[in-house]
Amino acid sequence: MDSAPTTYSVNDTSKMQALGLTNTYKGAPQGATGVDSVDWGNKGSKLSFGVKILQDMGNNQLYVNTNSGVKVFLTSNGKALPNSAQLIKQGQNYGIGPAIMITGVPSAPVYSMFSVTDDDSSDGYKKITINSMADVKYAVTLDDDAYSTNEYTNKSLNAKHSGQYGEASIAGPFA
Repeated sequence: MDSAPTTYSVNDTSKMQALGLTNTYKGAPQGATGVDSVDWGNKGSKLSFGVKILQDMGNNQLYVNTNSGVKVFLTSNGKALPNSAQLIKQGQNYGIGPAIMITGVPSAPVYSMFSVTDDDSSDGYKKITINSMADVKYAVTLDDDAYSTNEYTNKSLNAKHSGQYGEASIAGPFA
């Protein structure tokens, strides 16, 4: 786990990181502004958060903002648009880290991330409500029972490139 990702392509998101890590994040470019991140591991690594999926309070639909601040809606009548997997890629910070969804009313926002293991047989990502840094850690390092030991989690958090890969989706439920 201490080596740089070898199977990831910015242009082909079907290529994933090996060793049980399903997503590889680009990370925030040097000097980037407007990117939220947290310290990740003990080797100076940071986990950058990617696209923010927001809920419009006027119509309750989900959307992302482009770099120029334009809303791109991903849902209509509460259902994903057929091309939502392509639309989300227009969102600011898409792919630099895991997506985070912010829903609910502004006075009581609900934060969610979506995660899956590489051997999960379901079609979608598991929704994980984020209430603490421990929840973020869980979403990013989620794995099956064989790998969910503290030793594995500590290795994945402290690896040289720990901020660059994980289990949490870069496109949330629109992957």
